[in-house]
Amino acid sequence: MSTISADADVSDDNGAPDDDTVPNDNGVSTNADVPNNPDAPNDTDVSHDGTTDADEPQVVTLDTDGSRQVAYAEYGTATGDPVVFLHGTPGSRRLGALFETAARRADVRLLAPDRPGYGLSSPRPDRTVRDTAAVVETVLEDGGVDTADLLAFSGGSPYALTAAAQFPDRVGTVDVVAGAVPPSLRTTTPFVQRLLGRLARTAPWLLRRLVGGQAWLADRSPEAVVAQYTDTVDDEFTPDAGPSVFGLRAVDESDGESHTRTAKRTEVESRPGPPETAGVERATGSVRVSRVTDATPTVAADFREAVATSRQGVVTEFRHAVTGWDVSLAAVDAPVTLWHGDRDGNVPIDGPRQLAARLPNARLRVVEGADHLRTLLAAVPAVVPTSTA
Repeated sequence: MSTISADADVSDDNGAPDDDTVPNDNGVSTNADVPNNPDAPNDTDVSHDGTTDADEPQVVTLDTDGSRQVAYAEYGTATGDPVVFLHGTPGSRRLGALFETAARRADVRLLAPDRPGYGLSSPRPDRTVRDTAAVVETVLEDGGVDTADLLAFSGGSPYALTAAAQFPDRVGTVDVVAGAVPPSLRTTTPFVQRLLGRLARTAPWLLRRLVGGQAWLADRSPEAVVAQYTDTVDDEFTPDAGPSVFGLRAVDESDGESHTRTAKRTEVESRPGPPETAGVERATGSVRVSRVTDATPTVAADFREAVATSRQGVVTEFRHAVTGWDVSLAAVDAPVTLWHGDRDGNVPIDGPRQLAARLPNARLRVVEGADHLRTLLAAVPAVVPTSTA
């Protein structure tokens, strides 16, 4: 998950009142209930909203119960192998744009929903981790998909793993990139993460204002938002072992393996270790890594979209981060690959090592020399398959 800068201007909340509605440019709250459309087919109302950003695909909004909506975007190819992408915390469907080129080349249909309280999806303050995971099934039903692989970044981790446990017949494999771990498995928690979790529980109004200040900053300095995810926004990144290849547009295609995907030219070295590190592999060699400056506009747009209409998603999910996940890890039968950088300051790697040891069918792949964001960029060609195993 990201770390919202604690020194953001908390006095500027973009004019948002404490009830978590954010006015749009016309002064009209966009957090209103969505009216039911009796003319929509079946039991779910569907609308296709055009966007003002030419880089974003068409967005589908679903009226799920007459008062709440769930939105998702599609990237890649419409007839490709389905993969559901779960963004970070905070985040939105727009982060899926990082996978657009890889998805098209690999013939993958990437479905990227906004979780409740982010982007165009209605807030649901009382939702649990299990409730949130059900969004995956909602998107699959609307997309006409029987089964799909899951791909989660950062704070999307608990919802992907819970969805795999809840809907085993609908989930193939799970890739978790720079993913959060349950509180019980953390040996260390960065200060900012502890602070945000405490604010979510005890002073949610202050957390909303903090997020508002960060959104204000994102409009003026996108690099400041990107700095939440990476040690540096320059392009000088060389993994500890093996060469890297820069450029998000030059994407390796992927080979199918028994239960996971790896980039064609990625060398994977298995190293024996104690039981808690069993299954750990270190990804070295020619993993293709995007320049952070290439990803900056998408990452900043993702943050702005995440909190444009509501900040409740941030509050709810930082509560989840400190109160535990309502899922049994032993119930996750799907093959899981955890991709994690050994320099990730947002989610220190000891936690993912513990998580990999407790999942029934998991492996950890360590991206050497990578922080939070650079792990995501390095994993892009590896987690988008050319065929579903």
